Amino acid sequence: MEGFSMHLYDFRYFSRNRKLWIVCFLIFLCGFMGFSLAVTVQTNLWKARLEMAQKQYGMWQGMRLDINEQDRDLLSHHALVTTIGTEEIYGLLETDEAAFVMGTADPAFYELANYHLIQGDLPQTGSEILVETRVLDELGLAYVPGQAVTGVIQGEIRTFTVSGIMDNYSALWISGDRQPGMFVGQGSGRSRKV
Repeated sequence: MEGFSMHLYDFRYFSRNRKLWIVCFLIFLCGFMGFSLAVTVQTNLWKARLEMAQKQYGMWQGMRLDINEQDRDLLSHHALVTTIGTEEIYGLLETDEAAFVMGTADPAFYELANYHLIQGDLPQTGSEILVETRVLDELGLAYVPGQAVTGVIQGEIRTFTVSGIMDNYSALWISGDRQPGMFVGQGSGRSRKV
């Protein structure tokens, strides 16, 4: 077995050889620039994904289903929670064409959900509804506020006026079939919290 040893004068060759020093420096510089570029690209991609998620899903940081008063009190006193929005299921509106989950929500929920209104406004009364385009398509209605939607909900026949039309939102969620496709204004009657 053969061994070797390097003497001090062997290292002087690397330190005095200007061409080798420049090549090593350029390799280091290219590696550093490549790493910096990769970090910059990843940061920009992360920001773009975050913006896209906020446009699609809203400003949620978390969601709690079937909340009770104790949970709501805990959340409202938590130092990291700044806004709490509440969505409640009003019931299943059964029309001649189809059945749709109807909900009601407070202003904080609408702000967090970041719904994209195509036309009209949020519902203000218990006889006004905000509907997804999917619902209007299934009902065969135009994308125009002011139309009437009649159906059976909670055992009684009700007629609601379309106050606003929003992009499809419930389809974006895994639990989309349990998310409201239409929202009724406050003062609409009984509902159950989700």
